[in-house]
Amino acid sequence: MTACFDEEGLHMLEGTSEPALGVSFYPGNSEEVREAIRVVERFVLFNHELFQLVEDLQQLC
Repeated sequence: MTACFDEEGLHMLEGTSEPALGVSFYPGNSEEVREAIRVVERFVLFNHELFQLVEDLQQLC
């Protein structure tokens, strides 16, 4: 068991991490909430386009 974990642990950081976003805002401030929603929306839309591009490129190969 330990040997399997050690072997897996050697390669655990070789993959790419998933996109991440951190948005800080105060819920009582409506302007900060709107800005946070806008940032999250742009992040999701950007990643959607990026993943669509990857799928399109994979179909060409």
